[in-house]
Amino acid sequence: MTSQGWHSRALQTPHPDPYSFTPTPESLILTVLLNAQSDPQGISLAFFADTERIIVVDALGRISLVEPSDFDGIRSLANRALALPDAGSWMNTWVVKRGFTCQPNHRIFISPQEQLTNTNTTPRSLSNLKQIGVQGFSETTKELCYPINGYLELPYELWELTGLLLEARAGAGWPGEGRDDIVLDKLRSVVDPLF
Repeated sequence: MTSQGWHSRALQTPHPDPYSFTPTPESLILTVLLNAQSDPQGISLAFFADTERIIVVDALGRISLVEPSDFDGIRSLANRALALPDAGSWMNTWVVKRGFTCQPNHRIFISPQEQLTNTNTTPRSLSNLKQIGVQGFSETTKELCYPINGYLELPYELWELTGLLLEARAGAGWPGEGRDDIVLDKLRSVVDPLF
């Protein structure tokens, strides 16, 4: 099963009491941060483990419950992306060739798989997150600015993962537009050290 459309499905199951949800570094599984001229410290999404469910906070601060099969698909792609060679560049960023400069940089932070298999005895921390980034992501082109370990194009698993994760930015617009700042401030307090 593909995870395409996961965010729309998650929005159909909003958190029953969103303001009671308190994100913590220990429950963070995966987050995508945005560095762009229009939003230099943007948050695209964050997934959190909460007992037996996965919670997502999207770019607007909406808190939803994620279908397990959708998260399994995203997690599988994330694991495959982590297995790619290091980009050898700033923040392990893969740069897509575009017609102009100053492209947004989507920084993906992923909790290693071994920390997810035994969450009760191995607490997660921000320092253990693995980072991979894509600058200039496009749904239509994958050509890289420069080859990375023999890759001339953005590898499929990283291209697909980035596209899926960016579903959570749909409708985000400019900073402040339609966003729940109460929720996003809580989230920012968790991910701020990653900026």
